[in-house]
Amino acid sequence: MKKTVFLHIGYYKTGTTAVQHYFHSNRQELLQCGILYPETGIFSNASHGLLSMKRLHEVGQMVPQWFMLIKSGMGRIKTAHRIWEDVIKEITDTTAEKILISSEEFTRYAMNSESEALIFEIKRFLRDFDVKVLCYLRRQDDYLESWYNQMVKMGAKVSEGFSSDLLYTLDEIHSNYLRVLDAWERIFGRLNMIVRIYDRRNILDGDIIKDFLSIFQLKGIYMGNKSVSADLRNKSINNSFIELKRWCNYFLSGEGERRKKKNDSIREIFRAVNSLCMKNTSRWRKRILFYDERKELLRKNEGINREISNRYFNGKWPLFPEIGEEEMSIPVAGEPGMKEMLLLLLGTVTKWYLQLHAAAGDIRTPDELQRRIAEIERSRSWRITSPLRELFDRVRKERNSGFV
Repeated sequence: MKKTVFLHIGYYKTGTTAVQHYFHSNRQELLQCGILYPETGIFSNASHGLLSMKRLHEVGQMVPQWFMLIKSGMGRIKTAHRIWEDVIKEITDTTAEKILISSEEFTRYAMNSESEALIFEIKRFLRDFDVKVLCYLRRQDDYLESWYNQMVKMGAKVSEGFSSDLLYTLDEIHSNYLRVLDAWERIFGRLNMIVRIYDRRNILDGDIIKDFLSIFQLKGIYMGNKSVSADLRNKSINNSFIELKRWCNYFLSGEGERRKKKNDSIREIFRAVNSLCMKNTSRWRKRILFYDERKELLRKNEGINREISNRYFNGKWPLFPEIGEEEMSIPVAGEPGMKEMLLLLLGTVTKWYLQLHAAAGDIRTPDELQRRIAEIERSRSWRITSPLRELFDRVRKERNSGFV
C-alpha cells in the first residue's frame, strides 16, 4: 500500500501557524501514531516554507519580503530540487504511513501560468505516493479583516481609508478561492482535494488542531500538554488598536532587517495590550468593516462560493455561516485608538502604582500617569515606543507581583 502525503496548502489566516507548531512540537508522539511531519524544508518557523518558496524564488516568482530577509542570513541554501529529494528520502525511510507537508505559501503557486507549472513538478516528485491536497477556506469578510490585521502587524505602510475594496487590490488568490482550488485540482484531481470551512462553529469543538487531527482519524488524541503557546499562534492585534499600529508603521525607519527589528519591538507592546484586553473580551470586540460592507463583500463573492459549494460540499448553502443581524451592533474600530489603549493601561497600572509608592511613604495620585498619557498622545513620532514601554514594564511588574 502506498503512503499518503497530505499537502496542506492553506489558506492564509485559517489557523495554519497553530497547526504547524502543534505538529512540529508533537512530532515524536505523532510518529507513534503513524504520522510524519518532515523536518526537511522547515524554514524559520514550523512550516515547510522553504519547500514551498525556494522554487518560486528560483523561477523569478514573487515571494514575501520576510522570506528574503531570513534567506539572506542562512548562507547558501540547497536548490529546491535537492530539498524535495531530501524530503522524499525522509518520507521513504519513515515507517509512518501518513505524511503532512504544510505551508500556506503553496497558494502562491496559483498566481499565474508560470507558477502553476510548479504544481506539476510537485506531482512528479510525489509520484510514488498517494497525494491529498488539503485546504481550509474562511468567509471573505473575516479573511479580509484578518489579512489587513496581518499586514499592519508585520509593519506594512498601509494607506488610510480601509474598506472591502482592499480585497480587490491584492493578488487574485486573496479574492478568488476558486483560482487556487482550480490550479491544484487540475493536477491532482477533484477526488484528491480535501476542502474544509474554517469557522469555530464548523470545526471540531471549535478547535482547528482537533479538526485537523480528525482528518487523520485521530479524534481521540490531543496532546494538550505540548499544545501551541499563545506566543506561537500568530496572534492578531486587537482591532481597537489596529489603526494605531498602522499609524506607527509610518515611523518605522530603515530597511530590511533594521526595520524588522523596530517593528518587532513595537509588536511586543501591542502583544502585551492584547493580554490585557482578554480580561474583558466583549468590551474589546470590534470589527474593521461595517456590517453593510461585509454583507456586500459576500454578495460579490456569491458566485465563487456557490461553485465551491457545488464541487466540494454537495451544494450545501450557505457555504459559510451567515452574518447575523445581531452583528449589526458590533462597533467598528476607530482611529487612532491611542487614548483608548493608554486608558486601558492606566486602569491596569494605577493600583500597582499607588500601592508601590504608598509602601515607600510617597503618596501620589493617578494624575501623574494622566500627564504621562497626555505627553505620549502629543508625541506623534517613533519616540512613543519609549514611554509606552515604560508603562508596559509597570504592567509586567504588577502582574508578577500578583496584583492583577
